[in-house]
Amino acid sequence: KFPSNKIPFCIGRIFSTANKNQKKDYLVPDLKRKIKKKGKVFLKNLNHYRDFVSMDDISKIILILYSKKYKGILNIASGKSIYLKDIAKEIINKYNKKNYVFKDNRVSTSLVGNNSKLMRIKKIKIDTSIKKLIFWLMLFFYFIIISLSLMGYGYLTSKTLGIKVNNLGVIG
Repeated sequence: KFPSNKIPFCIGRIFSTANKNQKKDYLVPDLKRKIKKKGKVFLKNLNHYRDFVSMDDISKIILILYSKKYKGILNIASGKSIYLKDIAKEIINKYNKKNYVFKDNRVSTSLVGNNSKLMRIKKIKIDTSIKKLIFWLMLFFYFIIISLSLMGYGYLTSKTLGIKVNNLGVIG
């Protein structure tokens, strides 16, 4: 068992996200690629609900959790469901695609996060608009790279980044 009373930790379970620089096999880039093709397009397995959070919101939430020195486990989620077929329809409209067919699974699923802990920490307005989900924010990646480097998993060091570090993390 993890000795949670001795080691301060914060685990943020990040739900689905989309951004303009995602790899082509993720939902939005994959849908764009398929819909832009000429001819009839078959869009399968989209009768599901997911919880999307923009990279911008994820970055803000991580910074808030860090600044408040939050300890524990919570969901980084909007708490709202977005129908995957609606995302496809928005892309279809954007590219004015007329020749498409949806092929649904027999059973629809829903994966939506309970964000009640997150909302208690600070009133954070999470933008769940589909257009906003495509927004990419470098700060998040910068934070991850620095975190990994400070833990000894990268080539960057606190000295090369010009920051002071103690055994608890960044202090200046």
